[in-house]
Order: sequence, then C-alpha cells, then structure tokens
Amino acid sequence: AEVTGITTITGALDANSSAEIAGITTVQDTTQASSTSTGALIVSGGAGVAKNLFVGGGAEVTGVTTITGTLDANGDLDVDGHTELDDVNVAGVTTFKDDVQFHGASGITSVSFDKSDNSLKFVDGAKARFGTGNDFFIEHDGTNTILRDTGTGDVFIGGDNNIRIMNAALSEDKARFTTDGAVELY
Repeated sequence: AEVTGITTITGALDANSSAEIAGITTVQDTTQASSTSTGALIVSGGAGVAKNLFVGGGAEVTGVTTITGTLDANGDLDVDGHTELDDVNVAGVTTFKDDVQFHGASGITSVSFDKSDNSLKFVDGAKARFGTGNDFFIEHDGTNTILRDTGTGDVFIGGDNNIRIMNAALSEDKARFTTDGAVELY
C-alpha cells in the first residue's frame, strides 16, 4: 500500500506487507498495544521514521538499538539487549543492573563496572581524577601504579587506627605508623 498526503485512520492499521505512507498520518484508535501482535498500529516488517517519533506511553525495545541523535524519554524507557546511545540526557535516579562499559578515545572500554565481582575496573592508562582542576589522580600505566597530586594543598593519609604500608600479599609490613606511638620502618 502506498498512501500520499494527509491520512486519518480511525481503526487499526495492520501492515503485514509493504506500506509506504508519505505525509501526515494520524491513527485514531484507542486500542493499546499489549504485545507485538495487537494494538492500533502493527508493523511486522521494518519501519523507517524520517521525522520525529512521539511515543505517548512506555517504549520497549528488544534487540540491538543504535541511536545517533538525542534520545529524550520523558516517560518509561525499557531497553532489553545491546544498546548504543549517543548524547543521552538522563534526569533523576538512574539504575544499571548489569555490567556497564565506558569507552575511551580509541573506542575500547577504558573503565567498566563488573557486576560479577562488584568492582569498578580501569584498564592500563585510564585515570581516576579528583578535584575541579584534576589535581589528584590514580593510574596504572602498565608498569607502575601512580598516585599523583598536583594541587596546592597537602596530601593527608589518615585513619582512626594504625596505618600500615604492606607487601602485595598483605602479609608483611614495610612501614607501620602506630597511633600515639612509634613509626617503624622495615
């Protein structure tokens, strides 16, 4: 079916084969979609939208989804599957329930949250920066672990109990700073 011009459809529209509609189209059916096979507008093949798409209710997307423009979901947005989003603005509390990857300048994952061991992971060369002027950072460059402060103030290391610098296995002291007591260097 090929329709050109202003089209108003007062019943359900079911396009099981090719349907090309150019112009303004309004579907005036109050039937809500309860699955992929019932509702006012059913598209069983591919759907191309060249202009704005307004979804008044929730939007549920299953499968690989790539969005290269701005995604503005004022209502619920439930996306299952692999999703790539560019320029996403999220207002309010955002909850991620699985692994999360953050890609760096070269397109590889630089930082990720690994749900299985409950950790935030940085690849070699990825920095955790702190301070408005990036005054402090922590990095592993592939060879060395670096904690660097370039700000104007002092660096404080504090604790209510003893402070110990230990070997990698945490089985032997290299230095011990005892509260109200001695400093021991080994």
